[in-house]
Amino acid sequence: IQDMDAMPLYVQRKTLKQLGWSDADIEALPGRVEKGDFTLWDVIDLAAEAVSKGYVNYGLACDGMHNVCIQAINNMIMGFEAYDIDQNKIIVDEKGIKDTYEFWKKGIESGAIPKDMASLEDVGFEMFYKGEIMFFLGGINVYKYVREASGLDEKAYEQWFYDNIQFTLVPPGTKGGTPGSLANPRVYFVSSKTEPEKIPYVQRIIELAMAPERQIEHTIMTGKLPVTYKAQEDPRFKEYKFLHDVAYMLEYTTVRPPHLAYPDYSNLNIKSIEFLMTKNGSVDDAYDMFINNFKPLHSDAEVIYR
Repeated sequence: IQDMDAMPLYVQRKTLKQLGWSDADIEALPGRVEKGDFTLWDVIDLAAEAVSKGYVNYGLACDGMHNVCIQAINNMIMGFEAYDIDQNKIIVDEKGIKDTYEFWKKGIESGAIPKDMASLEDVGFEMFYKGEIMFFLGGINVYKYVREASGLDEKAYEQWFYDNIQFTLVPPGTKGGTPGSLANPRVYFVSSKTEPEKIPYVQRIIELAMAPERQIEHTIMTGKLPVTYKAQEDPRFKEYKFLHDVAYMLEYTTVRPPHLAYPDYSNLNIKSIEFLMTKNGSVDDAYDMFINNFKPLHSDAEVIYR
């Protein structure tokens, strides 16, 4: 693995205060999320209220639609990852998928989730900096992209960020549930056909690439998290306050399933969500749209249908 990511949910402190939250309430939010006391349903309730009162233009947004934040939300609402590692199969769970569509439909109809979320790709970072979006879900590189949109230098931006933004894990879909985070790291593989006498050289290359000092150099260049705990002990890592503060999320982070059917699963789910957004479709019709397009592509040999 080249590096690791996490997926914080970022929120405007000012908007929470406008909704009656105290500083103590805001500071306690990450802990409430970890305990399962604050859910994604609470997110859209707050977001809808903020939009209806004119505090923000958008309640909950991602950087467009075609990224892993959509599946991160869906995993939390379903309460599981759509993958069986023991059987190496994608899981298509009708109830779970419909539950996610219920979440998106409620968010859309309440005004919490914008119907034009796809149009926010690349421009949402500046809007979040300006306070036009209440909740923004994305990887840790959101911190970097919002800084670029702000035009501030690193120290000034860090101060602005901690004065104005709170961040948490992705809240669970049910009270008492476990929060999460989803990453899409770049992974390098060694072919099973590699000649045995070359394996020691391959192992040495991996050792060099994964050395803590190499990981930290990569972190400095990219703003992504080191893969190992040893690298996180490097003094240089501790200089990056946000990365240091967000590193605990790796304990909750899963990665996208390494399965050839997963891109179709993800992309067709997104199309059904867009159907809810743009066509005011029903949950049942959205699911029919998904399953009728997905099932002809993937048999029971690849997928658990239930």
